[in-house]
Amino acid sequence: MKNNKHIGYDETKKMLNTLRKLSENLKSTHTIREQQEINPDATQNMKNDLIVINDVDVKMISSDNMDMKLSDEQKTSISNIIDAFRQQVSQLVEFDPGMSITTDQVRLDGKITDLDFRFTLVAGKEAGLYIVSDMTEVTSELIDILSKFNKFYQSYIEPMNKLITDRKNN
Repeated sequence: MKNNKHIGYDETKKMLNTLRKLSENLKSTHTIREQQEINPDATQNMKNDLIVINDVDVKMISSDNMDMKLSDEQKTSISNIIDAFRQQVSQLVEFDPGMSITTDQVRLDGKITDLDFRFTLVAGKEAGLYIVSDMTEVTSELIDILSKFNKFYQSYIEPMNKLITDRKNN
């Protein structure tokens, strides 16, 4: 007899939502679709603004006008994170689409060009380091860069969580 595990609707929906959130900045159109549960009032009130810090697009997403602004200290913190990434992980990085800041999450998305894989660093809700790659050969160089990513993630999480907390207190 085979032991078939059936995944219920709620588990499947949760998995699809997680995948959708991880890939929302990578593609402008979603390929994963299911019945839409959209609250029209929530989406109409959301605003976004784009600023550039250290040649990286920083997208501010919020329904509150006060959340659409960054203090000089917050801009410096973001700039330091970008500089630290280039020093500690890789100079050959494309931050595309860049950084996204919401009320409960800070995401930094990009691509390591010489190794051909994409990454997402998330602080706040759904925190983690996410790597996307198609058939990338595991080499000592890849293992080294993943180790650098892990070390950098530890230094990324603290200032970005502080940024989230500071923005909630405003």
